[in-house]
Formats: sequence, structure tokens, C-alpha cells
Amino acid sequence: MVASILKTAVVTVLALGNFVVNAAPAPVNARSEEIFSIEKWITDKIENPTGQHLSASEAFVAWNQSMSALHSTEFGTTVKRQSNPVCNHQIQYGYSAAWAPDAVTCIDYLAGLGGTACRIGPERTTSSFVARGFAEIVGVNGQSNVAVQQTTCQNIAQTAGRIMDVCWQPSNTVQGTMLATNNRWIAVHISAPGGL
Repeated sequence: MVASILKTAVVTVLALGNFVVNAAPAPVNARSEEIFSIEKWITDKIENPTGQHLSASEAFVAWNQSMSALHSTEFGTTVKRQSNPVCNHQIQYGYSAAWAPDAVTCIDYLAGLGGTACRIGPERTTSSFVARGFAEIVGVNGQSNVAVQQTTCQNIAQTAGRIMDVCWQPSNTVQGTMLATNNRWIAVHISAPGGL
């Protein structure tokens, strides 16, 4: 009996270790459900714009259900996807988190801009790429001696999707930052409007 419990615990730890290393959709539980990823949803829309995709509100519902299951407690430990975004970094300075459904709408909007450049500068070190409802996606130029930083708005959307996947809170809010996927001098932030 004890050997069986230990074997199950080792298999669970190994499975969770694989989940963290690969950071890809993995079974949430024994029912073989997959984690719905905003980042993957946006990437799919970018790579196949004429394909059939969920709307922003449908994607949020699917993602919210998946994240609620992912945050369920198993063996006394909360299982949560790990990655490199920094979550809730601005709360300590009095800035509010974004409302998650509005953040998904912002991400969808940016993905829809295609290869359009999302630029920061030359007159400012920050730029609001989009604000909808109670959410805003902002870019910060991390290289002060370069007047302009830019990447495609699709890359900003993918980065914001990753922040959303990792930094969502059960209160249906999200706040986080991460370096853009193809321009490491742009820090992408999701927070309530006016947070930066």
C-alpha cells in the first residue's frame, strides 16, 4: 500500500516536472483535459488568420475554465504553470491589476493588427499599445540610448498571451510583465489602465 502511494507520488512529481519544463499544454488531471492557453490561441490566429477560431469572449471562457481547474489543489499543493513573466510586480506601487476578460480583448485586438509595428519612442520611453475596459497593454523601452524600439503587434499579443497564462489570479484579474518575444528591449506590461 505504502509502495503504491509512493509510486503514485513519484509519477505525479515526474509528470509535474515535465509540465514545468515543457510549459506546454498538459493534462490537468486524470480526465485528460488540456490547459487552454491564450498564448497558443493568439499564435494560432496569427499563423492561420482565415481559420476558425474562438472569439475573444469564447477564448476567455475556455481559458478561465482551464485555469480554474489548473489552480485546483492536489496533494496539498497548488499546481500552477511556471514561466518567466513576473506577476503582480506593480501592486506594491499602488497600481491595479487588469480585469482578465478585458485583457483578452486587448490581446485579440493586437493580434488582429498583423505585422503592424508597435513602437515605443522617440519622444517617450513607454507606449500604450491598447486599452479596453479595465485593461491596458503597455510597452517600455529598456534601452535608454536607443530612441525607438519596435516589434510587430502580433509579437506583443503573443507576449501578453504568455503573461495572461502565467499571471492570472482566481479573482479574474491579471498583472504582469515580460520581455517581448523577439525584441528583448521591450518590456510588455498588462495592468489596469494608467498603471505605468
